[in-house]
Amino acid sequence: VLVVDLVHGLEPQTIESLQLLKQKRCPFLVALNKVDRCYGWVPCPNATIQEALAKQPQYTVDELNDRWRTIQGEIAAQGLNAELFYNNKNPRKVVSVVPTSALSGEGI
Repeated sequence: VLVVDLVHGLEPQTIESLQLLKQKRCPFLVALNKVDRCYGWVPCPNATIQEALAKQPQYTVDELNDRWRTIQGEIAAQGLNAELFYNNKNPRKVVSVVPTSALSGEGI
């Protein structure tokens, strides 16, 4: 599991870790952490991320989606395709990304 901060995106050490995982052909998924930092986030302790997203205001979901798309582009710049796990139709070839909040437990 490679943890990526939703607010900061790919940092140099994350890029280095991605390169090592690619070189070793090691299967992994990305935990996109700190979804609770999106403006207006309503905590839903220990809920699945889909359940938590259903309870968020639309502007919060929009912010999360915007930040995710930016990070998805950063991952693509490293030569990897990535998709949110519940939209990933090809998990063998596309990296699954799980939005999470370590603080309140959504997506864990």
